[in-house]
Amino acid sequence: MRTCKNCGIDCIGSDHTCPICGAQLGQPGNTPYAYPVYRIKKHIAKKILLILSLSAILIMAFINYFSWEKASHAWAVEISIGILLIWMICSLWISHRPSIGAKLFTSSVILLVIITYIDVLMDFKGWSTSYVIPTASCALTITLTILTMAGRRNYSRFFSYMTISVLICLLSPLLYVFSLAKIKWLCMLPLLCAVICFLSLAIIRKRDMKRELGKRFRL
Repeated sequence: MRTCKNCGIDCIGSDHTCPICGAQLGQPGNTPYAYPVYRIKKHIAKKILLILSLSAILIMAFINYFSWEKASHAWAVEISIGILLIWMICSLWISHRPSIGAKLFTSSVILLVIITYIDVLMDFKGWSTSYVIPTASCALTITLTILTMAGRRNYSRFFSYMTISVLICLLSPLLYVFSLAKIKWLCMLPLLCAVICFLSLAIIRKRDMKRELGKRFRL
């Protein structure tokens, strides 16, 4: 009995190549015969989520169309946009390809878009720009800073997302300047948070930070 190094299955016979993948078989072993285990990667959860999202959008469009005489407002389009954005977040976390930094950063940006979109639909009271965006910007920057400090292997990738999150922190002061936000100190807080996080990285991971800055800005 020989074992395939590629498939990990045991093959009976005198063949020197695996009948499944064609790789060279290992030395004969004393392990009992085992059938190959086929692992078919199926993103069932992602497909089910997509079906449910599309079904909800079609049902709302159906109701909105036949109730147009009573309420002539395209509310189905507004809710459908929110459902699609939520589906993007869920499918992102179900997927195995993006790193935790990419998932965290992308989902946070999408959530901020959803919250701002809801505020706009409610005649824009300013609660999203005055409270949610500054608080979320601080939380995202602090979280990515911790991941950047802890993840030496993925330092370069985390540092990139953290740099972009620092730029997002500049959004809150701009919103206050253009009178889209009301609370001054809360809008300036993300800028202070970004400065503290960058100083922390510069002190704790000085060499890594200097190397990454040198790559990006040729310092």
